[in-house]
Amino acid sequence: MARFEKGKSGNPSGRPKQTAEELDLIKACKSKVPKALDKLEALMDSEHEGIALNASLPISKRAYGKQRQKINTT
Repeated sequence: MARFEKGKSGNPSGRPKQTAEELDLIKACKSKVPKALDKLEALMDSEHEGIALNASLPISKRAYGKQRQKINTT
């Protein structure tokens, strides 16, 4: 694996700027979040346990992060 010279960045130009289209898409998606949360909340009250669980998971993962998985190495 090639190494970079000490003190020199492997990406001197930095991350590319987001395009206007990308920024518009992000804005459009963010505007839908309240409606999506309302829908998930309604589905959490479903009598079907699978639907309620699948609606609950994205909310709990966003609030608390994914559950850590332990890996045993011997």
